[in-house]
Amino acid sequence: MTAPYSDDQDLLAYEPDILRWLPETQADYLPQHNESRKYILNALQKDKVIIEESDLGDTSELRVLSVFKTLQTIFGFLSANEGDSFDDKSMQYSKRYSDEYQNVRDTLSVDADGDGFISNAEKIDSHQTIIERW
Repeated sequence: MTAPYSDDQDLLAYEPDILRWLPETQADYLPQHNESRKYILNALQKDKVIIEESDLGDTSELRVLSVFKTLQTIFGFLSANEGDSFDDKSMQYSKRYSDEYQNVRDTLSVDADGDGFISNAEKIDSHQTIIERW
């Protein structure tokens, strides 16, 4: 399996106390990070930004996006009732994810021609390209 785009250390920059909410059955938030990775990949494929994960250049471009999705998931799980503080945090990170997704989608370095390299033209025009390969 490919590594997630974020890790617990990345979460701490936004939520310094997040590890105190870690379920007793988990050593870290790796399952949530992996779910975020899958969610982001599906969204990028659905929007035809990429065909497969190998189309991505530097996956560090997805770190902040993954952090927001992971925190949305964690706080959503912790929420007991709509409108409680965890639900509010989940909604905040959902909004931040959506805003960041629009930015990433429009600026992501993508190997549009499938040659294994990200050319300068692909870096500039990746947001205008719908990838189709035959």
